[in-house]
Amino acid sequence: MRQMAMITGGSMSSVHSDALLESTPSTDAKVTPAQLSEALVNAWHTITQRAVGRFAEHGITPNRVRVINLISEGPLRMGALADRLGVTGRTATLIVDDLVAEGLVERLPDPVDRRAMRVVLAPRGRGMLLHIERLQREISEEVFSVLHPRERVLLSGLLERCTDHGATACRSTDSLESDGLCSPR
Repeated sequence: MRQMAMITGGSMSSVHSDALLESTPSTDAKVTPAQLSEALVNAWHTITQRAVGRFAEHGITPNRVRVINLISEGPLRMGALADRLGVTGRTATLIVDDLVAEGLVERLPDPVDRRAMRVVLAPRGRGMLLHIERLQREISEEVFSVLHPRERVLLSGLLERCTDHGATACRSTDSLESDGLCSPR
C-alpha cells in the first residue's frame, strides 16, 4: 500500500469513499467477489507485464528490481535478505555477489554482530533505485491515466480497506501466517 498511498498522497477514510460512491452512477449489475478478484489479477498482470517490458528495455530484470527495492528499505543481513526473497542463503549470496561486482550494493560488517554482514545500496545502486522508481511512476501514470482523479482516490481507498481487512484476517488466523500464506504488513 506504500505505492498506493504515494499515488493518492495518503490514506483515505471510509467516509470519503462513501461520499464518492454516492456521486458515482449506480448500476443494477452485481459483481461477485470472485469477479473482483479476477479483475484485480488481470489489472496486476497488465501492470506487471508493462513493468517487465519497460525494465527489460533498460536492461533491468524483475529480480534485480525486487532486490534493489528490498535493500533500499534499509540494511539487511544476508539471512534476512534470503528470507524476504524466499531463497536459500547460498542463492542470496550469489545474487549479492553479482550486485557487488556491478557496484550496486556493498557488504558491511553488522555493528551488532561482527560475524554477520549487512547489505546496503552503494551510490550506483541508489542511482539505479531512482531510475527504477521513475520507471514505476511512468508505468503507474500510463495504467491509471484512464481513471479520473476521484476514481483513483476511490480505488485506492477501496483497495486499502480490503488489504487492511485481509491483514486483520491473517493476524487472527495463525495457521495462514505460519504457512506463509499471509505476510505481515
